[in-house]
Amino acid sequence: MPTQKRVDRRTHSGKSVQPTQRVNESRGGNADTQIYRRKRWRDFRISVLRDEPFCRECAKIGKQIIAKELDHIIPVKKEGEMYDRDNVQPLCSSCHSRKSRSDRS
Repeated sequence: MPTQKRVDRRTHSGKSVQPTQRVNESRGGNADTQIYRRKRWRDFRISVLRDEPFCRECAKIGKQIIAKELDHIIPVKKEGEMYDRDNVQPLCSSCHSRKSRSDRS
């Protein structure tokens, strides 16, 4: 009798993965991005966006665009504080993408 290859229901791939790998793959991201799924971060983000709902960068040029992202001014990887209101700024998706690209270079 031929052996069946185990298929992971989430990825529909035939490769064998450990349960922890499956969880991380299904949620996406890596250990660095997992912190953004925590309740403390979600609550902090909601609080800041409630207090300042418009994109800071767009406001500098006179536009009122709803902020969807909360950006670390000094990235956490570069010693920026995670939950410091002075180190975060609300940004629209476009401005956040632009800033994230510049942070990587």
